[in-house]
Amino acid sequence: MRTSPPRRGRRASTSALELLARLAAEGKVRAVIDQTCPMVDIAAAHAYVERGRSKGKVVVDIA
Repeated sequence: MRTSPPRRGRRASTSALELLARLAAEGKVRAVIDQTCPMVDIAAAHAYVERGRSKGKVVVDIA
């Protein structure tokens, strides 16, 4: 069963989120993390994402 991702600006439905949670729990989907950066480098991380260079999620470490 394939569902299309929600469009920008729209909220995901409960059923779509439940499906995603189940697939993640089963190990069928995983988040791809491109890089992790400290909070002090958030401007550079944002620019990196805006340039379209990221191949996954960019995580900002706030600790």
